[in-house]
Amino acid sequence: MNNNIDYNRIVAIAAEELRKHSDWRVAFSRYADNIIAASDVYKEASKALKQQLPKEMGLLRIYSSIALVQKSPKSAYFDLRIYGQSVGGLMFKNGKLYLSITAKQQQNNYKHLHIETIANPLRKPYILESKDAQKIIKIFTEYDGVGADMKSREHQYETLILHDLVQTASKSKKITYCRPVMLGEYGFFQMRTVFAASRHQPKYAMNGRAAMGGGIDILARIQHKEGKWRLAVMELKDDNNGSESQPIVMMQAMIYATFIGYLLRDVDCGKKWWNLFRNQDNEKSIKPTIDIDVITVMPSDKTGKLPEANMEKEIPIPGIDNVTLHPYSLYVDADLEKSIIKKISGTLCSEKKS
Repeated sequence: MNNNIDYNRIVAIAAEELRKHSDWRVAFSRYADNIIAASDVYKEASKALKQQLPKEMGLLRIYSSIALVQKSPKSAYFDLRIYGQSVGGLMFKNGKLYLSITAKQQQNNYKHLHIETIANPLRKPYILESKDAQKIIKIFTEYDGVGADMKSREHQYETLILHDLVQTASKSKKITYCRPVMLGEYGFFQMRTVFAASRHQPKYAMNGRAAMGGGIDILARIQHKEGKWRLAVMELKDDNNGSESQPIVMMQAMIYATFIGYLLRDVDCGKKWWNLFRNQDNEKSIKPTIDIDVITVMPSDKTGKLPEANMEKEIPIPGIDNVTLHPYSLYVDADLEKSIIKKISGTLCSEKKS
């Protein structure tokens, strides 16, 4: 496939699907209400995590998601992952943090990561401050990744990029002025959508009251040269080849970004999601115009033969007022074995603050 992809057509198809259906509006209004109801609990959980987890987390990452937040407004739930694999879970309840390891996680931890962990008894998670829990956390945070048998290198690539995005020291941070959307101070927030877009066409995916579409790889905020922060939809691939070249990956990112645009303009829950996502300028009111960065993140093309999508064309989302998508490329060349980012390039670099 070449770079003559009609992104306006892709966006228009996704927009039409969103106008045809209303069940997604009900579902995401409920999701937003539940996240807001649990916000104080997640703030408390973040403080407890800061106190009880080591500062250096190594390859261990903490995730939250729409599904986890829906569990209870009185408790906070997090998924612990290494290279994208779920290795355990954290729960904050009644002022205490608990660590859980299921039998399946115990099995997979040894099978794929060669880490020995012991599953907790059913309905009896470890208290995080206990010796047993701290021993497991130490194993996770000191894990060096040597010998990991992972099915997807993309998870390793994503882990490396997320680690960079949360850095605060500019000297160690490669992708500067880019911050992931998080729930509290901890927990990369995985945003599910209503589209199954892996085949690069917008396929509507709601199942009753639940969204069954794909998740955005990274939802972030990026500061541009003029000082304004924009919401950004980032789609990652660990390779750059014909079947997953930059123009094709941009199609998937455009579909997800169209959904975010419609979500923010929804009359019932748009303001709620704006405040959950909102830019670093802390504007609590939705702007008359919304600009969303749509970014492909992948290694650079070493051959010089692969096409790149047209990055000069802004795309207004049809059917809603004043929401514009801005396509960018971000090429991140990394050494996954050493867990280092060697070089970044792409059209985003010249547009964002540096």
